[in-house]
Amino acid sequence: MKARLEKLKATKIAIVSSDADHTDVKFDPEDATAGGLRQQLQGFFQIFWSMSYGRLLAVKPGDHFELTTVPEGYVVKSTAGATKVVINMDEKYRITGTTVESPQMSAEATPGFVAGEDGLLRLRRFDETIIFGESKVVIKVNLDYQRVGVYDIPQHVQMAVPGSYSFDYALSGCEVKEAKVDAAAAPASKN
Repeated sequence: MKARLEKLKATKIAIVSSDADHTDVKFDPEDATAGGLRQQLQGFFQIFWSMSYGRLLAVKPGDHFELTTVPEGYVVKSTAGATKVVINMDEKYRITGTTVESPQMSAEATPGFVAGEDGLLRLRRFDETIIFGESKVVIKVNLDYQRVGVYDIPQHVQMAVPGSYSFDYALSGCEVKEAKVDAAAAPASKN
């Protein structure tokens, strides 16, 4: 086990995210036993990008959308097909909780945001309970940030399934590179 841990510590991991649904995790050297680690990191970044940049508020034409004022702030309800989403926000429009109901599963999440030195809110914790039929999974995520160029990106990430396991990651040697956009693939602008 100790040899395996030393090998893993020497492994370089490249994480490339283009959006919440597309995070590629590569290992150097490639490790055939790293599938679980790859899934954890991809899952973390899916949560991180979705919660950090408002993807939960996406509504498509034809979806039901309702915004209600409540004493605590606001409630957004949307329905897309058989999936129902409820987003609770405080009076400053900060997301304080979400629920998702679909035929396959239900989930309830509580994000925690803290303002950075620049006053912008950053996701610092995320607690989620997911129910699939008779199975229930509780996930707790805590993180802090590092400055890379002009961006704040995750530095330390702790992911836990309470009572089962906990993983602590330190992301170091990070770089932020501008994505190259293929002009032919970019949508045409409308005037």
